[in-house]
Amino acid sequence: EDRKVVPSLARMPQPIIPKGAPIFANFDELEVARQLTLLEYANYCMIRPRECMNQAWAKPYKDEVAPNIVAMIRSSNQIPQWVASEILKEDKINKRSFIMKKFIQIAEHCRMLNNFNAVMEIVSGLNLTPIYRLRKTWEAIGRRHQTTFEHLAALMEPKGNFKNYREELHTKDPPCVPFLGRYLTDLTFIEDAMQDTVDGGLINFVKRTQLSVVIREIQQYQQAPYCLEVVGSIRDYLTKISGMTENEMYTQSKLLEP
Repeated sequence: EDRKVVPSLARMPQPIIPKGAPIFANFDELEVARQLTLLEYANYCMIRPRECMNQAWAKPYKDEVAPNIVAMIRSSNQIPQWVASEILKEDKINKRSFIMKKFIQIAEHCRMLNNFNAVMEIVSGLNLTPIYRLRKTWEAIGRRHQTTFEHLAALMEPKGNFKNYREELHTKDPPCVPFLGRYLTDLTFIEDAMQDTVDGGLINFVKRTQLSVVIREIQQYQQAPYCLEVVGSIRDYLTKISGMTENEMYTQSKLLEP
C-alpha cells in the first residue's frame, strides 16, 4: 500500500544547540536523533533502483554497482560499534548508565521521527554481547529506560519477517527512514527463490513484478524530506564516529564487570 506524501506545513523546530565542548555527553538526545535522521535520510534518498537488482550490494564490485546501499550497510555496521564503545569507555557505573540511557532516549526519539533504520542500529548496539552482559549497568538505568528499550527491541525483532516493524511502518506517513535491511532481505529472497527466466528462456514476469513492488516501496519513502535544521557540531561529530573492535569491546566489558 502506498503511503501518502504529506508536505510538512509545520514550522521547522528550533534546533537544540550544544552547550560546552562538542562531545557526545553534551548533546541533547532529541537533537542527536534529528541530525542522525537527516544524515540517514540523505543517504537513503541516494539509493537508485539499479542498485537493488541482482543482489548488487553483495557482489565483489559492489562499490561500483551499488555505492549507496553499500554506504548505508557500512553505516549500519559502524553505528552499533559506536554505541557499544561509548558505553564501554566509561569506567564508573553511573557514567556508563548515563550513556546507556542517552542511547535509549535517542533511539526512542528516532522512532518518533520514523527513522526505523537508526532504531535498529542503536538497538543492535545495545544488544551486542559486550553490552548485553553488563548486568549491573542495565540495573542502574532504572525500570523506565529498561521498559523503553524492551519496547524498541520488540518493535525491531526479526521474528515473523519483522512482523511488528512492518505493521508499525505501514501506519506511518512520510517523512520516514525505513529499515533498509528488511528490504535487502526481501530482495535476496526473491532473487534466490525464483529464476530469471521460465519455459525455455521467457522472462519471468512474476519475479520482475515482485522485485518492482519492493523497489517501489523503497522509492516512495524517498519523496518527502524532513523539515529539520542542520546543527553543524553534532553533524560533524556523527560523520566521524568510530568504535572498538569486537575483541577490544569484549575485553573491556569483562574488565568493567567480570
